[in-house]
Amino acid sequence: MTKYPDFRIGENIEFEYKLKKSKKAKHVSLRISPARGLEVVIPFLLKEYDVKKLLDSKKEWIKKNLTKIETIKSKFLFIGHELVLVEQFNLFNNFSVLLNNDKFIISRPEFFDKTKEEIFNEWLKEQALNYIPARVSLLAKKFGFVYNAVKIKDQQTRWGSCSNKKILSFNYRLMSFNKKAIDYVIIHELCHLKEMNHSQKFWKLVEEMMPDYKAQKIIIKNLNN
Repeated sequence: MTKYPDFRIGENIEFEYKLKKSKKAKHVSLRISPARGLEVVIPFLLKEYDVKKLLDSKKEWIKKNLTKIETIKSKFLFIGHELVLVEQFNLFNNFSVLLNNDKFIISRPEFFDKTKEEIFNEWLKEQALNYIPARVSLLAKKFGFVYNAVKIKDQQTRWGSCSNKKILSFNYRLMSFNKKAIDYVIIHELCHLKEMNHSQKFWKLVEEMMPDYKAQKIIIKNLNN
C-alpha cells in the first residue's frame, strides 16, 4: 500500500488517500472506512491509472462519506450506545474515569498530557480486555471450539483475526458495538479455527451458530465502509 500526500479537489476538499494494488480486484474501486480512511483499490496488473481523475469525478461521494466518518469517529460509543462525555477539573492532581448510565465522566487536573479521546480509548481497551476473552471462552465451550490464546489489539484494518497457531485477535474497538454484533465477530473467528477461508462451508458453520448473522454483519460493515 502506497500512502499519498493530501489531495485537493477544488478549493474546499482536501484529504489524504492510499493506493492499494489487489490481486483479487477486477475493477478500480474506492473504499472509505474509519480505520483506513480513503483507499483507491486497483487490480494488481494494472500498470497505469489516472487516480486524480477518478477522485475528481467522485468528489461529492468522497465529501459525503468522509463527513460521515468524521461524525462516527467523534462519537464515544460503548456497547452500541453513544455516551455523553463530561470533563471535570480538580485541584488535587487526581485522575479518574466513571461510567454513569449514559455519561462517561473524566475527572482530571486542568493540565493533563492526554486528550479526552486518548483517555476514552484506553478505558475502552480495558473493557475489551475484561469482556472479550471471557466471551470467547464461553462461546468456544458452547460450540466445541479449541483455541490457544486470545489477544486484544489496536488493529487498523480488521475487527478480528485467527492465526494458523489458533491465536484469536480482536480489535478493542469492538466494544463500540452492541453485544450481539461483538458475538458475531467472535463466532466468525472461531469458525476460522475449522475453516481458514470464506467458503460456503465456512458461512454455513457461522449460520449454524448464529442464524441471524447477516444482520450483525451489516452492522459491522456499515461502520467499516
